Amino acid sequence: MRTMIKLLYSLFVSTALVLCLPGLAALAADATEIILSQAILNAATPYWANGSATAQAQLSDWNAYFDTASATLILKDAQMQAFTPVTGYTTVAVAALEANGDLAIELTGTSTVTDDQLTVGAGMPFTTIGIFTTGALTVSGSGSLNVAMTKQHTFGVYAQGNLEWLSGSYHCEMTVEHAEAFGMTSHGDHFLIAGGGFVHPQYGV
Repeated sequence: MRTMIKLLYSLFVSTALVLCLPGLAALAADATEIILSQAILNAATPYWANGSATAQAQLSDWNAYFDTASATLILKDAQMQAFTPVTGYTTVAVAALEANGDLAIELTGTSTVTDDQLTVGAGMPFTTIGIFTTGALTVSGSGSLNVAMTKQHTFGVYAQGNLEWLSGSYHCEMTVEHAEAFGMTSHGDHFLIAGGGFVHPQYGV
């Protein structure tokens, strides 16, 4: 009888823990919308050009294209600024690119991420992130991603799910001395660097 009670109690606790873990279902889903330098890219407006605050339904000369069918973002010489407030982060944070779900990025040409146009108040708990996903992130392509961050607490690439860098070059530079800076971070169970060239002068991956 006691054994049965213990078993039922264990099952009850396990079920309660699973139900209390927020966001697991969301982390497994593909991103259907991303925010890139304040512009919202989705099925209706998948195109973005450098310097624009809005995305477009059609654009001949574009620097970013989001294919919602495959949750793939193509970056073509994109120049991204960290402006967008990040949801679900522990402190105040902004990102140049935010995806709420799994995302694949294809690099074409040379794309850049900076936070030098962002003003931070003194003593403010603040984090800047180049690329942020609440799910898994996969990066491929023949191009490169250059990340140059200037704030005290910063991440170049931050995936809350698995992270796979399959091809393409990555150059991350943190220009603030004594900063808490991380070039590439994953909170998933799988972190793979299978190809590409990497330059990260201040901190390791």
